[in-house]
Amino acid sequence: MTLTLYSPAPATIRMHALNEVLGKRLLAAGIVNTVEAVALPEAVNDICHLEASERAMRLPIMTAVDLLPAIRQTGPQWHSYTRANDDLRLLASLYDVGFGISVFDPAIQSPQDLKGRAVHCPPRPSSVRLLTEALLFDGWGLKGEVDLIDSRPPDLAPLIADGTLAATSWNLVTLEGDVTTPLIPAGSRFLPIDDATLEKMNAAMAAPLGSCRVDDTPVIAFRQGICAWDETPHGLCRKILDVLAEGETPFFDDPARQADWPGLATEHLHPSRL
Repeated sequence: MTLTLYSPAPATIRMHALNEVLGKRLLAAGIVNTVEAVALPEAVNDICHLEASERAMRLPIMTAVDLLPAIRQTGPQWHSYTRANDDLRLLASLYDVGFGISVFDPAIQSPQDLKGRAVHCPPRPSSVRLLTEALLFDGWGLKGEVDLIDSRPPDLAPLIADGTLAATSWNLVTLEGDVTTPLIPAGSRFLPIDDATLEKMNAAMAAPLGSCRVDDTPVIAFRQGICAWDETPHGLCRKILDVLAEGETPFFDDPARQADWPGLATEHLHPSRL
């Protein structure tokens, strides 16, 4: 049976391209696979009720804001999992992702300047939408103070040009501390996210979020990793780990780093890597 990797990022953005790189490297190692762009939680909900033999060959790539909620069946109703997936385990952390609010108006100098303004974000359900609401509402206390505009990234330009949007939530790939600058208008910048804001978000989400920097501005960092089911053949899992251990960027090649995921216990790691 062909292995299927579920990439939680839209097919048009950099993170999905990175997940496709993983698929190509697995194929070069003799592991036939496809990479499908399916958002979370749909990527897990669509496969968790399948027969074990079929589910075993469908591996979701998960974000830090989704893995524990998927295992424990927690999270908001609009971003919920249909069962407690306690048979879903982390196989390997792959890379880190940055997240923040990018503003276009020079007059916006602090989160409070967003009051009464429109902020672009992905529609529900979406991991980035989950982070957006957690940052704006829980971290910055702006619930009811900002208008959230659902839109796709390709539709942003005219909404920015006509003044409809003051800001957008954005995620970007971080590679060994270097940040890949997102394709947003020149002159835009990220609002800094301080430790107190991050602490409030973590308390609200029970998510293991960290911090990184974009142009010396602190923003949120969270991890993405490939997961496997208890019934996924251990031999296949070890082959995947062998491919990741080859030491080519952008993926973590150090076994200790692959197994490192804040908030996870040893019981959450796939047995094939223990």
